[in-house]
Amino acid sequence: MEIIDTNITLIIVSHLSLNREFMQGTSKQWMVKIMIRFSRYVIFYLVLTGPLFATTTFKINPFYWNLNMSGRVQVSYKKVHVDQNKPAGILAIAITKDKFNLFADAIYSRVSNNYSRPPYSATIVNKFGIFTGALGYEVYRWQFSDSPDINLIRFEPYFGARYTLKNTDVTVRVLGMEASMSHHQNWTDPILGLNLSYPFVKDWRLMWGGDIGGTNTTSDYSYQTYALIEYHPHRFLTHFSLYAGYKILDQHYIHGHDEKHFDWNVKLSGPLVGIAVSF
Repeated sequence: MEIIDTNITLIIVSHLSLNREFMQGTSKQWMVKIMIRFSRYVIFYLVLTGPLFATTTFKINPFYWNLNMSGRVQVSYKKVHVDQNKPAGILAIAITKDKFNLFADAIYSRVSNNYSRPPYSATIVNKFGIFTGALGYEVYRWQFSDSPDINLIRFEPYFGARYTLKNTDVTVRVLGMEASMSHHQNWTDPILGLNLSYPFVKDWRLMWGGDIGGTNTTSDYSYQTYALIEYHPHRFLTHFSLYAGYKILDQHYIHGHDEKHFDWNVKLSGPLVGIAVSF
């Protein structure tokens, strides 16, 4: 990261969001809080849809994402350029019944950087969590061979929401003295997207998906796309699948003015691998 204005003492901003209590704590504590909140959403979905999805397929997908984070973050009058690689974890779940598909995922990552220009030094830590929940429905199947299991493309539009939590901690040291600040921001984007799946040979399937989100085209918009290949050896591992692919999430969010200005213009991208357990 490079801080554009060299007067680093001006980075300290005093305004805080409503999620201060939630965002406080170490990275491990923050991650536990995220997973607790995510689990509440999952339980809510299960209770809400229990009667409708009495007989379902339930799938859990943990992913490792080799995340590249690039873009610009501005707090108040200060801009920070971001260009770092950092591993991230993704936990996804899916509940399917006939043509319905209810799915959700949670992403967490922590990016830190040190800045030094004597007599000043600073440590900047960005932590963020992104939660997505959506409901899809298969509207069309295109079968172009006699085999019932391959050469079948499924089209599944979906709608939902993406919730982003972001926390920035800045610690500034000058001549033995130290000052710290934290800035917190959260927002929700409604999303509309499409999933495609194509089992091209036995045990192998290609998947692609993408969505657009936000409330306008100037200060709150986003897009996401992914491509995956799945290997599901039905004869040996009935309930397990392996995945590999690539994922991109681009977010633009602007809020507030002057000292309370916040600008998040960041692209998250990179290859990912994962497994799935279904039952």
